[in-house]
Amino acid sequence: MIHRAVRNLALLLVALVVGGSPVIAQGIQAPAERTFRDWVVGCDNARACTAVGMIPAENIDVAFIHVYRAAGPGAPPQFSVVIYDDTSPADRRMSISLDGAPIDRVASSRLGQPVLEFDGFRQSTLSDAEVGPFVVALRRGSRLQVGIDGGVSAEVSLDGAMAALLFIDDMQGRIDTATALARRGSRPAASVSAATPLPLLRAQPAGDVGITDRRAAAVRAGWATQAARACAQSEAAESTEPETMAPLSGGRILIGVGCGGGAYNFDTVFGIAEPGDPLRVTPARFMPPPVDGSGPGGVGESLTNAFFDPATTSLRFSTKGRGIGDCGSSGRYVWTGDTFMLAEWRAMPACRGVPEPFWPELWRSRDQ
Repeated sequence: MIHRAVRNLALLLVALVVGGSPVIAQGIQAPAERTFRDWVVGCDNARACTAVGMIPAENIDVAFIHVYRAAGPGAPPQFSVVIYDDTSPADRRMSISLDGAPIDRVASSRLGQPVLEFDGFRQSTLSDAEVGPFVVALRRGSRLQVGIDGGVSAEVSLDGAMAALLFIDDMQGRIDTATALARRGSRPAASVSAATPLPLLRAQPAGDVGITDRRAAAVRAGWATQAARACAQSEAAESTEPETMAPLSGGRILIGVGCGGGAYNFDTVFGIAEPGDPLRVTPARFMPPPVDGSGPGGVGESLTNAFFDPATTSLRFSTKGRGIGDCGSSGRYVWTGDTFMLAEWRAMPACRGVPEPFWPELWRSRDQ
């Protein structure tokens, strides 16, 4: 199970780029992801980009640099420094330095704000005036020291930093413009590519529809054989008992059967029962972004660690690269009336202590 989940994630990230350039249906921007030594960078289908600079692989104490920039000539870069310290008092200040020395025109002592829902993580965002000097420091330094006064100290590797920022410049059409981070030039900001419009998804509510015991039994019977076959292909098949049964629009019913799993990844195979014949259950299809290759959980009826939200008729999923959940992929599919469409998706291929909200986002949509 774990090996299959990691393989699916790797296949998806590789599939996003063919021959070095994003390939996707006309009118839609291809998401793209790269790893440059100790930095991971990803750009989504609207050309918004995220880069994460991490601790060296051999280090234990966690800190990282988070960079986000939306597309378009007027979008400013946002830089944050994050550290994990779950023992020091919350009012202790953060400190940052470059190779043991202060960074010119960047405050060394800073207030660290707690990261909501992630106890122990503290974040300090650079001001607009600090971003330029900080990028200069990234170019010439090797390690960024981050600490809590009287508490934890950690080092962020700058190996790969400028390559990651150059990738953002390239994906957003900023190279040789005044807005570039890594390769500035004389081209006007107006030449920078605009953001690509996000796809619009119209979620279809199920309405106040109940499922009778008789119809539920028929749906289970209709899905049993196919679910058993799908679960038999899982690396950790254990059970074919229904875990999910919920009404969808148009009189359809969603059924999900758990296939078991390992310590932290659990597969569920989903089917959709038609309104006229409850014994007729077809596999739900979870398609990846419109590029060649595998998508989250593979192109098919299976999702990992899935949860159905009836209020939004959406399925959330997540694949953990290891138990603490600091790497893998996560996202959400929305029921649009006849199929589930990908609404959001983010991924982190490196396991270096970075919590999910800071992972590069690779697919977004507008829900309606």
